[in-house]
Amino acid sequence: MIYEVENMPDTISYEMLDKVIVFACDYLGILFETDLEIEFDDELEIHQCGYCDIEDDIGQIWLNPFLNEKELITTIFHEMVHIRQMLNGDLITGEGRKSSVWRGVSYNENYEDLPWEKEAFELEKYMMEEFHAT
Repeated sequence: MIYEVENMPDTISYEMLDKVIVFACDYLGILFETDLEIEFDDELEIHQCGYCDIEDDIGQIWLNPFLNEKELITTIFHEMVHIRQMLNGDLITGEGRKSSVWRGVSYNENYEDLPWEKEAFELEKYMMEEFHAT
């Protein structure tokens, strides 16, 4: 995977970030030819860990730079699940007032009830366990 990083905080090293990205791609079956842009955005709300999008087949992840290393790793795993969901067409994120579409069904639920979020939260736990076991 080719990725670029902007505004990286001192709470995570480039070596650790590389391990996390490679592990996530391997675990999730994301092709290493996929491009990824990661930006640590200090304008995110204090409670917002991160978010992501796909534009022109490039995965984009924005992360809260005030998270500690463990929180950053967990958030990267979570957002990489969403990147995979979008790359394989399971998730089409809504823009503006449009609802997001999950596997052909439009959803406008509470955040914690959205099926793609449930999957991301479940997989982030498994990924954290396996990542730290290696």
